[in-house]
Amino acid sequence: SSGINAEYGPGYLPYLNRDQAVEKLKQDPRNECYLIRDSTTNPEITPHVISLKLGSSYEHTRLNKRSNGRLAIGTVKPMEKTHSSLLDLIRYHQTTPMNLKGKSFVLRNAVRT
Repeated sequence: SSGINAEYGPGYLPYLNRDQAVEKLKQDPRNECYLIRDSTTNPEITPHVISLKLGSSYEHTRLNKRSNGRLAIGTVKPMEKTHSSLLDLIRYHQTTPMNLKGKSFVLRNAVRT
């Protein structure tokens, strides 16, 4: 498959756990890639996690629901951008980098689902 899920966008592998996510990212030959999985910890507040490969390091970033029901990355920040859906968030960060621990990351390379 092309890895495009109409509702959730590319790279969505809901049932992977953290270790399986890292394995899947390791199998991708690209230096930078990502996948999105469902969170098992507190899914009402944190419905999804983005797992990223940046060279030889792996990051897992929570996508949290705000009090208004919109999605955003991590903890609440002043003037943050929130999104109506997971697909909206992915599309936005395909061109606008997210800042993770001082590195910028664009959701360009979804793993093949």
